Amino acid sequence: MAASRSYVGLKRLTRNDVSWLESGSKSHQCAINLPHGGFSEMFGDILDAVGDKPRKGFDTHWYRQSGHEIASAECEVAFYRSKSEFRLMHIPRSKTRPVLKEGHLLAIRRSGGELHITPLPANGEHLVRELGRHDLVDRLP
Repeated sequence: MAASRSYVGLKRLTRNDVSWLESGSKSHQCAINLPHGGFSEMFGDILDAVGDKPRKGFDTHWYRQSGHEIASAECEVAFYRSKSEFRLMHIPRSKTRPVLKEGHLLAIRRSGGELHITPLPANGEHLVRELGRHDLVDRLP
């Protein structure tokens, strides 16, 4: 993967993706599932790594819809070969809880070793289409 190339993916948050953020949650997930089909190009270098659960750390920047950065943390993306899915892990729970909501979309941009993540409102697919990225919307479940 070229260091200067930027990749963009779109993820609709499910109940399973956000339930662990609730106070008192006993969920073991503590991660956001990133479907293989929508993120294999973005994380191809992880797919090429050896092992059952290859992973890579990223400097991750989390933003509000307004563009204001709310958190910066070292997060990992792991690929679970047995489930054929990526997972975004080590999410800064206390800072991201207010912006990660079921049904909302996450716009994820990778540039080298950095991820930039911004939530979009539920039913915000039209915003992505307006930017000419029908392909991202078409990959959503």
